[in-house]
Amino acid sequence: MFKLAFSLFSPVDKAGPGVDKERPQKKRFFLFFELYFRKFSKMICSSLLYCLFLLPSAALTLLGYLFVRAAPLNLIGMALGLALIGPATCGFTYLMRQMSLEQPVFIWHDFWSNLKKNAKQALCFSCLDAVVILLVVISLQFSLQQFNEGVMQYIMVVAYCAVALVFLMMHYYIYLMMITLDLKISQLIKNALILAVAGIKTNIITTFWVLLLVALPAVMLPVEFFVLAVVFLTPLFYASLIGFILVFNSFPHIRKLLIDPYYEAHPEARKNNPFGYEVIDEEDEPIFTDLGTLEPKAETAAAPKTQGGGKTIS
Repeated sequence: MFKLAFSLFSPVDKAGPGVDKERPQKKRFFLFFELYFRKFSKMICSSLLYCLFLLPSAALTLLGYLFVRAAPLNLIGMALGLALIGPATCGFTYLMRQMSLEQPVFIWHDFWSNLKKNAKQALCFSCLDAVVILLVVISLQFSLQQFNEGVMQYIMVVAYCAVALVFLMMHYYIYLMMITLDLKISQLIKNALILAVAGIKTNIITTFWVLLLVALPAVMLPVEFFVLAVVFLTPLFYASLIGFILVFNSFPHIRKLLIDPYYEAHPEARKNNPFGYEVIDEEDEPIFTDLGTLEPKAETAAAPKTQGGGKTIS
């Protein structure tokens, strides 16, 4: 277990732009903590901003839970809340990606720019996401109610849990691809499914840490203290800690299997690669062969300078 846990950050990626490529590369495990604590103030700002934009989603979920008790209607509030999180998640994911790559980031400007730029696609996906999650939860509840009525119900519960796990791992990549590449929703889902399988080792390790961070407080703390921890600690650092783990572990796979093959096939565009270019070994055949339009999105323009000695939040 400890060997699995401490292999969290396998060396999938190398230094990005803005990083001295001549300096010795740290182990991913130590690099994670160095980056997280070096940028801790920005992490706090990012968490607070993200949670602020999630307040409408949280309010809908809470209202649905308090005023609708009949199953499965009591899940509608949760579904409506989930349907609204897409745009804000794009902005937050962009901040986490930039900090994981040690690239410049302007908290408010970059968050808001990427929220607006990806709002339509992100909202469509989060609505679809909410419907799928609702159907899976209702099906799982029904199977659990019939759990002792035959071996088929055991098989169904295991199947639902497996689907839920793969579905969770796909989310490690969906929003990262959304802010990085020009893909349709169908292509995002297809590529996320392949990445969930292709990066299964890293995805399992990521899931281990995420579940540990979520489940450990839930098990160890009394209910009232757990609620207080969620309310106060999530906006301060919990959201950024989990988000940074997801992005830090997942983006190297997107870069290796999607971005670098694109620039390998389009050498004339390498100078425009914001993530640097690494030559793929001839023995390594691309996993993806039908990616549609895989052109990386243009990076957000630099944040405007403030007047008269003031500071831009960054």
